Amino acid sequence: AAQTDKRIKALATVSAFDVGQYHREPFGGGEVNLTALNDLFATASERRTHETATGSVELVFSAPMTPEELSPDLPLMFREAYDYYRTSRGMHPRAPNVYIARSQELMATYDSFDNMRLVSPRPVLIMYGSRADSGYFSRRAYANALEPKEEFVVPNATHFDLYDNTTATLPRLVTFLNESI
Repeated sequence: AAQTDKRIKALATVSAFDVGQYHREPFGGGEVNLTALNDLFATASERRTHETATGSVELVFSAPMTPEELSPDLPLMFREAYDYYRTSRGMHPRAPNVYIARSQELMATYDSFDNMRLVSPRPVLIMYGSRADSGYFSRRAYANALEPKEEFVVPNATHFDLYDNTTATLPRLVTFLNESI
């Protein structure tokens, strides 16, 4: 929204996550598998046709981002996602961790950070943990932003550490927003 809505005076992120990039690329970054992406688009097209014909909407569980079970081979971020979204720490009854199956194509073509330069000249603050598996999203957002911008890396913190432990982030956020608006 900050890229296009000029009423927004400043942009601050904590533990940024680009759902589009996540659906296009292997987690951690890497080359887009065009065959897999085109298969995803073909499946979404089939699902739209099925929805139109039957009126039935297929829901997909949002694994592995919020896995139903813990597995030691999952990246740290997904193990922590379980601890957050699958326990009382962050679970909410109206957030069932599902989405409409055909929406994967919409997510795969969405890009959170491609147009970060449009936020300028409004100030940008990008905050993430030094141990966050998702840190590459924040680094990409920062790289694509124009000045004025600030990268704030919280030492020894993961993606989910910053969700509800505000000790390291809140003072900087408050100062940034007070200075920016």
